[in-house]
Amino acid sequence: MLGLCKEIQGCVFGYTQSDEITLILIDYQNINTEAWFDYNVQKLCGITASMATMLFNNHFTNLVEDAYEEGEISQKQYHIYRRQIWLCLISEHLIYRKLRFVIC
Repeated sequence: MLGLCKEIQGCVFGYTQSDEITLILIDYQNINTEAWFDYNVQKLCGITASMATMLFNNHFTNLVEDAYEEGEISQKQYHIYRRQIWLCLISEHLIYRKLRFVIC
């Protein structure tokens, strides 16, 4: 959550409840501050969801690698986790490409 708040322009507060993320964004920190993506809600939601997914995947990957290095999980479990991460990333990419093809 902290990483997401640091990356989003104008974010001053954020919290999670269950599977939802709430962020408070302001555009009045100083006279030159502008709204993030001009308050385009679809753009805000899409970019924020992508950023949250990227940050989560990076954090999860680091946890799995640390657990493997410290001997908390076996080599077999490590490869299963890595395979699942790659399958999720590949499926998201393929679904996106299929949707983009249909929409265009």
